[in-house]
Amino acid sequence: MKLRYVVLVLALCAPASATAQVWYGPQASYVNGIGPGIGARVVTELAPLLGSQDRIVSRLTGALAADYVFMEEATFFGEPVDQKYWEVNGSVAYMIPIKAAARPYAGAGLSLGKLSSSASAEVEEMLPGNTSGSMMGLNLLAGVRFPQVSVPFFLELRLSTIQFAADGSSEGEKGGIYLTGGLLFGGR
Repeated sequence: MKLRYVVLVLALCAPASATAQVWYGPQASYVNGIGPGIGARVVTELAPLLGSQDRIVSRLTGALAADYVFMEEATFFGEPVDQKYWEVNGSVAYMIPIKAAARPYAGAGLSLGKLSSSASAEVEEMLPGNTSGSMMGLNLLAGVRFPQVSVPFFLELRLSTIQFAADGSSEGEKGGIYLTGGLLFGGR
């Protein structure tokens, strides 16, 4: 059921302009101290959507990505705590103009994350603070796209202000660093 929501969100964010190039595809991530994740991404040129022919604007792309992160097993006083985390990211990136097969980019964006935890009633009473909830954060990202190969792909490093504590609460030292790679289909 969650996959249907991800597909619906990504489909609604596809540009209405037929002149904008659109790339889409699956991605895999690793979130520092939390675990691996899977998701999907849609990337589009922004210049046609903004109606601009400006040289700077023509190098801007917008991306929307959704990830489900498989959290590492957590325990609290030896009792298991089931944790789930997913997030949606929107970002704008500037494609750095170089003549090479690899296309580097840098950008910034916003994240909306949802963490949920469940445990036995005894453990729930002992857990410090609220270990479930929504979080919003800022992102800085840098990456490289390889559009000239037979299966176009990308690699990206993202720094986020969303972090977790060791107990799973929304303030702490886990998270914040994301390494993502994936395939991009579409475009010209």
